[in-house]
Amino acid sequence: MGKRLFHISVVIGLCVLAISCSPHQTTPTSVTKPTTSITVAKPTTTTNKITSTITKPASITTVRNTTTSMTTTPMITTVSSRIIYDGKIDGEFNGFNQDVLFKMRNGTYWIQAEYQYWYHYSYSPDVTITEQNGKYILNVEGKSIQVRKIIPFVESKIDGTFNGWDGDTTYKLWNGQVWQQNLYQYEYCYAYAPDIVIYLAGGGYKMSVAGTTAGVRQVR
Repeated sequence: MGKRLFHISVVIGLCVLAISCSPHQTTPTSVTKPTTSITVAKPTTTTNKITSTITKPASITTVRNTTTSMTTTPMITTVSSRIIYDGKIDGEFNGFNQDVLFKMRNGTYWIQAEYQYWYHYSYSPDVTITEQNGKYILNVEGKSIQVRKIIPFVESKIDGTFNGWDGDTTYKLWNGQVWQQNLYQYEYCYAYAPDIVIYLAGGGYKMSVAGTTAGVRQVR
């Protein structure tokens, strides 16, 4: 056993010697290659996006300063006129009053259609009657008045004197008829055997005599 130990010692010694005599080999140091970690930050492109928000107005009222050119055209009134009668009044003319009756030389009768008072005496003056827009106008002695045509119911004369109206005056005519005043009216007027005309007016009769007029009714 002593030999075996001796041999082992020798072997170990030889191994140590062999290792010692071997050329020195430098075991390369493992160099860790530095890893350069370059973190390239991807530039974040910040886009300043400008959003134009156009708010559409709910209602846009456009005010136009419109200047209207107005041309004032003078109003022209067209008067349609035609002559109905051109002649003379038959007898005396005493102007205008209330419901004055006018007899023309052609036998027609015309009465005032509007109130107007004007005293003027003339015997058988020249007169014209014209139609203007549906109205009849009598022109006499420089004056004008609206009139209307009537159809006589009775033409005669007072049998005697005429003294006007006193409320219930009764007159006898040359044709034998008797007419009495039935509407109160007082008016004094004297004439002897004047011409009279009785005509229908407003549901009753009127007597025109010597430039005066009154409501009457026949009693005989």
